[in-house]
Amino acid sequence: MDTLWELIPSVLIVAIIDRIGWFIKSRYYDEPYYKWFSNLSTIFWMLIVWLILGFFAHLDYTEISGCIIQFEPVFSAKNLVYTGISLGLISIGYFIPNKPVSTILLLLELTFWIYKLLFLKEGYQIGFGGIPSQRIVIYDTLALSLRLVLIIRLNDVRMKLRPIFFIVILMMMLKIEFFESGNFEHRKQLEQILGLN
Repeated sequence: MDTLWELIPSVLIVAIIDRIGWFIKSRYYDEPYYKWFSNLSTIFWMLIVWLILGFFAHLDYTEISGCIIQFEPVFSAKNLVYTGISLGLISIGYFIPNKPVSTILLLLELTFWIYKLLFLKEGYQIGFGGIPSQRIVIYDTLALSLRLVLIIRLNDVRMKLRPIFFIVILMMMLKIEFFESGNFEHRKQLEQILGLN
């Protein structure tokens, strides 16, 4: 039951995006700003800006947990590497003209990001109540939504946003319910592989 309360920001964000998308599509389908808003390039740049914002605001990767909230420096090796991998794979995947290779790179980045979300990222069990940081929940909800929409638009799949948002809510529910604190062993193994010790 607590998971439902903790998911309220994600559900609200998804519902607002869904309604805004419906409104723009129903009213302005033939207008240039609808085409701009649903353009692959716009979605790509929105995701890049969102990643950079998450990097500087400690939202893309964070180790905050429990009652003591202490951030690593913005330019720490872990923050640079984890965000850099995502930025690199997304950028290369977007700019490569070969659609199958682009899709593979974007799916690889999505897999890495989901791994990072479930096993490495903290921020979902903070404070005295051990509740998720709403800023981090909202950030991850939008980050996952943008990634999925980018992959779908790259492949010209005609699909409504609701199934995508349903997947996003399920993933956030999974994180909040079963993986609220990152897995220390997974984090140490990956840090060893990447040389971040």
